[in-house]
Amino acid sequence: MRLLQAPTTRLGIDARRASQWRGMGFEAVLNERTPSPGNQLAASVLWRSLALKQTHPLPATQVLDGRFDFTLDGAQSCPSLAEFDAFEAAKPHAGMPYGLPGLTAGEMDTIARWLRAGAPDDAPAPLPATLAY
Repeated sequence: MRLLQAPTTRLGIDARRASQWRGMGFEAVLNERTPSPGNQLAASVLWRSLALKQTHPLPATQVLDGRFDFTLDGAQSCPSLAEFDAFEAAKPHAGMPYGLPGLTAGEMDTIARWLRAGAPDDAPAPLPATLAY
């Protein structure tokens, strides 16, 4: 339930290219710097957010304390790569997934291997024979 109207964005409709999403104020969560194995993790907000949770797991309590904001109108957003060091220092318990247990070692390994490989996507579907040259 939303208390306030929020502008919507639709994947594949409102923008198709990374530059179009950047023009709408969205930041990269994958490495967009030099594609070296070290950069694929270090320059990925996705990886750094998951690793932050591994470094600072949830407290072993039944109810989470004031470090966690679950209010409906809370100002929560993902930091950019340039903001991440300050975010990590200010909110060490804000790793991903937020307010939930961290990923398993196997899940972290799967994501690390995918990122180190350059976060490959599925190949585009071939054109139907009637449209192919």
